[in-house]
Amino acid sequence: MKNKPIVLAIISTGWLAFSVGAADSTIMDSGARDSARYSHTKTITKESFIASNRWDTGSSQLRQAKKNYMLHCATCHGAKGDGQGELAEMLGEGIKPRDHTDAKVMSQRSDEDLRKVISDGGESMGFNSAMPPFSTTLSNEEIVDIVKYLRTLCKCKGP
Repeated sequence: MKNKPIVLAIISTGWLAFSVGAADSTIMDSGARDSARYSHTKTITKESFIASNRWDTGSSQLRQAKKNYMLHCATCHGAKGDGQGELAEMLGEGIKPRDHTDAKVMSQRSDEDLRKVISDGGESMGFNSAMPPFSTTLSNEEIVDIVKYLRTLCKCKGP
């Protein structure tokens, strides 16, 4: 049985290719995993699975949203979101970045309002133009994720 390792390698390579191909095409829910022979089980696409489970406080989306916040927002709003960023004092007389940890204020803003001000800038919502638009820098999905990250900073929900 000199060829036994070669045969096992060929079989495992085939199984790996099959597994990867199956994982890329569909993901079955737990009912389907338990028993694919039942007609009431459903198969969902990878994209719909990701979309339906898009946000989790320990998720990679949260980590990426925090990175985007630190890169694009923290210079004015502060790393803690308290409005005490490095550039906060340089924005001009009477201009103070929003304190994203202030639940009283943040709970009065809808997620759509927050998305709009990040996307289109402060003037789009009647605020100061010191808040620039990020629609050309961030995707809509990234902006929505930053809004969700803001909700973790204020520990609040919008109206």
